[in-house]
Amino acid sequence: MLLSLAFAVVALTCLLQDTSAIVVSYRCSHRNYWRRYYSTCYRTQAQNGGWSSWTSWRDIDECSVLCGGGTKDQDHTRSCTNPRPTHGGAYCPGVSYQNRTISCGTDLCGSRCPKGKGTFIAHATNPARYYHCSNSVAFLHDCAPGTWFDIARPGCIQLATTPDSACAGKGFRVFAHGSDCRKYYACSHGTRIERTCPKKTKFDSKLERCVHGNC
Repeated sequence: MLLSLAFAVVALTCLLQDTSAIVVSYRCSHRNYWRRYYSTCYRTQAQNGGWSSWTSWRDIDECSVLCGGGTKDQDHTRSCTNPRPTHGGAYCPGVSYQNRTISCGTDLCGSRCPKGKGTFIAHATNPARYYHCSNSVAFLHDCAPGTWFDIARPGCIQLATTPDSACAGKGFRVFAHGSDCRKYYACSHGTRIERTCPKKTKFDSKLERCVHGNC
């Protein structure tokens, strides 16, 4: 009982010796229980956390349409590291994550989606995606896993399984057909897939996608 009281007196003495407003707490240490007069105290300053800057908005996925007016989701984050909370300081108030939905693909489809026709459009870079026109809007769709879009049908078909040296070990890539400017090849899972650009477009090797124009 007397020992506990002695330590309490030492801690109280420390508090009385420093009345700085920034002091939040004191920690006392001692060499051993019996030599309490060697006890020393030091102050610890609480540091509240501060937010870092928000990261730039990042697209969660591509636009829901090719044209005609659609949306896409974006998100960004920040962290409680400017500075980090220390010595019992408060964590940053508020949230570290935000998302939003913005408009995209607002240009008119025009001849790409003739009125009253359910036209299909191949995706420029992803063989497992395509666009289907409805009410003059080209909506983005995904093929089922293990299938790719064939504009000639049109529809999603099973991936070929025959390996190709031009695509082996190169992941997904697209490259020119070589003899037909409206056609190109897409590599997927080591397989070379021949694809055809939509009408009134041609394949651009530098941009690696179909662009408006005639051969």
